[in-house]
Amino acid sequence: MTDSVCPQCGGQIVPSKSGGSFVLTCTKCPWSVATTDYDRPGFDTSNYQVYIATTGEGPSAKAAAQLAVQLGINAREALEVLKEKRPLSETFSAVEVIRAMESLTPLGFLVSTVPSFPWSVEDEA
Repeated sequence: MTDSVCPQCGGQIVPSKSGGSFVLTCTKCPWSVATTDYDRPGFDTSNYQVYIATTGEGPSAKAAAQLAVQLGINAREALEVLKEKRPLSETFSAVEVIRAMESLTPLGFLVSTVPSFPWSVEDEA
């Protein structure tokens, strides 16, 4: 889930640092953007393993179904993630972690990451 897409052509976006600037460049077309204010989740190049837990009495079929719908994964994988306390099979970008937190926390799920997540849901993406 960590691929970024060019808003102009749909190509892959590659992050880099140049001096004091952070640069996003498309691999297919001339599109790029640079900023010196890159202390935001949208510029975080880390990949996060995401762990999901339930509050209360533990994993249930209902919780697994809710998780599956929210993340677009099959219910069996969702139940295994909850029961075995293992990370989701994909890594997430910081923006994707925030989206997961925004959609899962109101449903009673706890979202944690490795490495530790430095951003809050309120941080701008």
